[in-house]
Amino acid sequence: MKHLKILLIFALYSCASVPNVLVCRQQAISSGFCTYTIDDKDIMIDDTHLYKNKTWIDLKLEMVLVPVESWVEIKSYILKKCKKNQDCNAQIGTWSRKIDSVNP
Repeated sequence: MKHLKILLIFALYSCASVPNVLVCRQQAISSGFCTYTIDDKDIMIDDTHLYKNKTWIDLKLEMVLVPVESWVEIKSYILKKCKKNQDCNAQIGTWSRKIDSVNP
C-alpha cells in the first residue's frame, strides 16, 4: 500500500502529460464501461468482451477503487496542476471530457 501512495503522489505532482489510459466504471456486477483518457475509444468489459484476456470480475481484483468524493478531489487537483503546465495544458479539455464520461 505504501508503494501505491508514493506512485499516486508522484503521478499527481509530475503531470508532464496526460496519459492515454483506461478509466472505468462498473455497470453491473459482471460488467463495466471504460474509456481512454485521450483516444476517442470506449469499451465494455464483461464475460464475453475481454480486456487483455480478462473479464470485468478479473480486472476488478486488480483495480484501485476510489470513492466518488475522492475522485472529485483528485480530478480537480490534476486539472488545476496541468492547466499551469504548458506540456499538458493543450490536452486538458479532451481529458476532462473523456473523464466526465465515467463520472457518476
